[in-house]
Amino acid sequence: MSDSFYINPDNFKKWMNSQDEFNPSMECKLVGLQVETRFGAKRIMKKMTIESGQACKVAKDFVANGGVISEVIGDEYLIKVESGSFLISKNMVIF
Repeated sequence: MSDSFYINPDNFKKWMNSQDEFNPSMECKLVGLQVETRFGAKRIMKKMTIESGQACKVAKDFVANGGVISEVIGDEYLIKVESGSFLISKNMVIF
């Protein structure tokens, strides 16, 4: 028998059902964190919703320097960079 780790699917389902769907403390821990992206400025510009600043400058600034999460709104982060701020999907950033 191998030494690999095995998770019983039934126990995992029971554990998942016992967990809270939404944990507000997790959102609070994300605010203020420095984030980056693995995508280029063009892709970021297509996916972001600009809040302040010029889209091109904000996207290039984010790609070059990263940004800081200032708010979590559903499945998106409000990211602040020196040249402005924007909303972007959580899957477009890395920590």
